[in-house]
Amino acid sequence: MRKSIPAILIAGTQSGCGKTSVALGLMAAFRQRRLAVAPFKAGPDFIDPGYHEAVCKHPSCNLDTWMNNRETVRKLFSNGCRDADVAVIEGVMGLFDGAGGRNGPGSAADLAKTLDVPVLLVVDGSRMSASIAALVKGFMEHDQQINFAGLLVNQVASHRHEQIVREALNGMNIGWCAFLPRDRKLEIPSRHLGLVTVHDQQGLDRLVLTLASWIERHADLDGLLARLDEDPVPLIEPVSANLKSRDIQDGPLVGIARDEAFCFYYQSNLDLFEACGARLACYSPLRESRLPKGVQALYFGGGYPELHAMDLAKNRSILDEICRASRLGMPIYGECGGFMYLSKGLIDEYGRRFPWAGIFPFWIRMEKRFQALGYREVFLKKTSILGEQGIKMRGHEFHYSKLISGKDEPVPEQIYEVRDANGRSVSSPGWVIGNTLGSYIHLHFASCPESVCQFIAKASSFSKSGFQV
Repeated sequence: MRKSIPAILIAGTQSGCGKTSVALGLMAAFRQRRLAVAPFKAGPDFIDPGYHEAVCKHPSCNLDTWMNNRETVRKLFSNGCRDADVAVIEGVMGLFDGAGGRNGPGSAADLAKTLDVPVLLVVDGSRMSASIAALVKGFMEHDQQINFAGLLVNQVASHRHEQIVREALNGMNIGWCAFLPRDRKLEIPSRHLGLVTVHDQQGLDRLVLTLASWIERHADLDGLLARLDEDPVPLIEPVSANLKSRDIQDGPLVGIARDEAFCFYYQSNLDLFEACGARLACYSPLRESRLPKGVQALYFGGGYPELHAMDLAKNRSILDEICRASRLGMPIYGECGGFMYLSKGLIDEYGRRFPWAGIFPFWIRMEKRFQALGYREVFLKKTSILGEQGIKMRGHEFHYSKLISGKDEPVPEQIYEVRDANGRSVSSPGWVIGNTLGSYIHLHFASCPESVCQFIAKASSFSKSGFQV
């Protein structure tokens, strides 16, 4: 394994400044130069990594210094850089925005310092000209520990606009600098949880080519790569080493629900499942009538099940298999959209009901505003399929739906004690029925790899019990 790699973190002054377009454009342009690109995303995001993977033909890993300790973040980065020529990290929100105050954990700035990776600052120039200089000066002097590779001014309106900005920036010793003109063809549609997922993006190949051309025409990529080659980022031993459980010999098969409805998975979570001895079988609850043959556990990630409510409800055969598996005691874990799918079903904005698995005795209703948003620290109040009582896991919660329970319905057991990033108690239960556990929280299992090994051990025990779905 290589000892270091040229790398860059694409950070912005605020959300919406064009980080994603710039990151995708750089990745695509590097790929066109026949470079193997290792993509990464700062923070708890699932949609941008999907675009990264489509462009780079390489899974994109989330790096978050709040959900994971710094040593783990370094290992996750190193693990994702195997066989790559260059690494590109897309930042989150504004450069210094994270949990807590200045340079808080979870921020792109904290990640840049953790990895010692240079930062390319992206500024939206559409509503400024000479004032950009004051903004850039503030960002570049705010934290002297951050190494800036350069500046990219996005949404430049005209040649005259560029001239004014260049003159204002003279004498600031920025080094590498680029100016990208406004182009409406580069906008990626959004919806309630962020950008449209890569599965639903029309004309993706054309968009990628346009982004690459946009970057190549208006930025000195040779100069940028030369700067990155001068100061490569050190790599360490991958996180997956030495995690395989000694108790697991037969490699239990874990079914991963993965399609347009269920597409929110941290890549490192899936890597940990395999590192802990599991074999993964991806399948589509939208299209397939049966669970994968020989499956011994199920993992339902989040996504947009609400956009596919009717089609999911129509596929009763696989819903019935999931319910039977739960009754037999198969380990089943669902988070956010996956948890919703394991409930009675969805109530849409028109009051229509779409019945789903019905394992948990709740209906799920979509709301117009988000119902929860933020980092979550989870303590297990009871031993479960995710670990022993008292263990701590970290993750994130963001959803627009809420639970609707009937007055006469029995309430399942709750085994999560949850706190936010500031240590305050949060009501976000982990519901348990038998060996089925569901919650709105997306857990990052690298924060507690023992949870995955426990889940796999439970899957192995289930298979040895002789039950068949």
